[in-house]
Amino acid sequence: MTSPDEPHAIDAQASTPPPSPAAPAESPLERPAFAMTLLALSSLLVLFYARGFLSPYSALGDDASSHITTIATFARILSEGAGWWSQDYNLGFPLALYYQPLPHIASGLLCLLFGGPDRAIFTYKLLAAGLIVVQPWAVYLGMRRAGLSRLEAGLIGAIAPLIHEGISFGYNPNSSLIVGLYTQNWGNVALPLAVGELVRLSRGEGSILATLVSATLVASCHMFYAIALVPIVILTVLMGTAVDVAANARAALLALGHTVTRLSAAGMGAAMMLAAWLYPLSQHQAFFGGWPFGRDTRVHGYGWFGEAGVLAELADGHLLESGGLPILLSLALSGSLVVLFRFRDARVRWALIGVVWSLMGVAGRLETVDGAGPWPSRVTAFIIDLYPLHGNIQLFRYGALLQFFLLVVAGIGLAAVVRAIQLPSGRWAVPIGAASLAAILALPIGTGAGRLGVCFRTLEDTRSFSPAPYTELSEWVRALPDQGRLYVGPKTDVRSHFHSGLMAYWRQAAAGQSYGVGLHDSLHFYTLEYYRLDQPGALRLAELYDFRYLITTPTKQLPELGEWQVLHENARYRLVALDVPHESVLVMGEDTPIQGTPRGVRRQTREWLQGNGPTSRVTRVLEVTDPHSRAGLTGSPRRVSERDVVDATKFVPHEIHASEMRQSRASAEVTLEAPGLVVFKVGYHPFWRATVDGVPAEVVYALPGYVAVRVPEGRHVVEASFRWPTSSRLLLLLLPLALLGGGWLDRRTRRATEAQASEA
Repeated sequence: MTSPDEPHAIDAQASTPPPSPAAPAESPLERPAFAMTLLALSSLLVLFYARGFLSPYSALGDDASSHITTIATFARILSEGAGWWSQDYNLGFPLALYYQPLPHIASGLLCLLFGGPDRAIFTYKLLAAGLIVVQPWAVYLGMRRAGLSRLEAGLIGAIAPLIHEGISFGYNPNSSLIVGLYTQNWGNVALPLAVGELVRLSRGEGSILATLVSATLVASCHMFYAIALVPIVILTVLMGTAVDVAANARAALLALGHTVTRLSAAGMGAAMMLAAWLYPLSQHQAFFGGWPFGRDTRVHGYGWFGEAGVLAELADGHLLESGGLPILLSLALSGSLVVLFRFRDARVRWALIGVVWSLMGVAGRLETVDGAGPWPSRVTAFIIDLYPLHGNIQLFRYGALLQFFLLVVAGIGLAAVVRAIQLPSGRWAVPIGAASLAAILALPIGTGAGRLGVCFRTLEDTRSFSPAPYTELSEWVRALPDQGRLYVGPKTDVRSHFHSGLMAYWRQAAAGQSYGVGLHDSLHFYTLEYYRLDQPGALRLAELYDFRYLITTPTKQLPELGEWQVLHENARYRLVALDVPHESVLVMGEDTPIQGTPRGVRRQTREWLQGNGPTSRVTRVLEVTDPHSRAGLTGSPRRVSERDVVDATKFVPHEIHASEMRQSRASAEVTLEAPGLVVFKVGYHPFWRATVDGVPAEVVYALPGYVAVRVPEGRHVVEASFRWPTSSRLLLLLLPLALLGGGWLDRRTRRATEAQASEA
């Protein structure tokens, strides 16, 4: 097998070439020491800007605080065995089925090693910074595995942490720190490793076991990376076959069958390793997802032209730039031309295929929503919709893939420029090559480094955040009794996920907010989006959601919440206690049921909340028509004026003797004077189970999204618990089978190759 550094290496699946002339002497810039120096300097630069990042009271990016809460919850669950339901945010969510599980499980374990849930902030910050420090090395390793030279891989890896933010949710520190995309931070490290192994396997080389492990790793860190890589791998294999058919059709088709078999084996192995997580999600797709945002760029992409078009975004640079000069974007264009001229080389063509496919994904269908738009948009819309998973997938996530592959071709282009400038050989090769790099990248690296410093220094709340009043508030929050939820968010003038997430963390008890963050993109239905503090009935809804505490600014007035007790006030915050009773359950009458899915009945839910249902203590039960539905993953009614009027005569006289909510378990002892619903103030999910007086009972979905049990007249003990399904636990047994199978296939393939070589 040829070395990836040899300039005339060919695909292993192509026919045997005639003997080639001896390769020229290796340039000093292609030696390991030069690449290692570049990577070390890049990591040291990250460490320099991250040196003050570990302070526990510094401001954090939006989603970061919710990920910290999740890490603390995982640590608590792993240490106490408290079950897999988290009460934090909205109405709670199932941690075991979280759509990005590996980062939080691993972080929770590390948090325990550091001392327990109280160390979640330190754990998060250490890992968030550490992942960016190791990112250059992961990129280098992945690109070397993919077949690029040491110089190309070293340049790509060294520049990776310095990409300008640009496209939303991109492959950059801005997304992982300021936006707080912690799991994407993990994915940014896993992605190049998975790309490297997939490219090797698509060339008929590599290891099935290494590929299935790396594919599983990137999927469990950030599923969309895995989803987006599938068509890129398919296109790479098909393009490679088309190129090789011209030389030897029979050999190319035989190689295609061999490659498809190995890729399928790796894919099936990865699916087996992910089965315990993916199977329950596939069975209950209607119960996750649903951003409460319109179907704009998130689903349709940027479009090609206009102010919001992808070409306009790229024209501004969005890799590394200085003074509006997109130097690395120019290098990416140059590198794309280099790859185009070397398209027969299996080591590089995958990079250009990745650029083209990701560019189409980012462009999406935005300008073709109504069937109109320029021809590039119409063509793109048709092609991307051929991929079944694009039905409701958020195409703007392709921004990260596009930035990654542009980074790759930029490194290839930059290496070509440096090779053209430096002397062919001699002792001046390294100084001249290094000087060339410095001249090309001096200004953009300065800009990228400055932006990296901003990412570590401020993180979204700089202008309004002050550590002293926040520290005082956090100590008061930690001392609150573990009864009822804490409400904080934009509707109390305490803006951003930073406050809502970290207040939940400091309290380590159930909390709520009025809008969703990454923590529960796949976890609940945003019924708190419809909770209005400034409208009549706000106090009744506070009781419905069990909000007993509120954080506002000192000047915020909310008369609809009645009298409140000020527990703490400083220059920035006010902590108050509301005059509402605390119970973990409601007893409600049942009115006419509605049919649909949780995402599909958002409008009816809001109409019920604005109507007389919460006051009359009469609810509607949702009868789920299609648990597999993926409809409505984005979009929700922003304004609803209609009010749902239920039959108030269905009120059930009752008495609640006792109630309790603890992580994955809830219980209540009640007396009902007529049959009714015992409604636990916890988010519904099909994996909740219940008993009435020890006898299994059906769990139903009651508006606004609660676990409910039908209970007969009389005094009863009702218990509910969230249980991970037995089928998913059994599927965990597939993990070692997948690893053993991958290793066995590798050995068998290796023996077959050795046998063919000996016969030849």
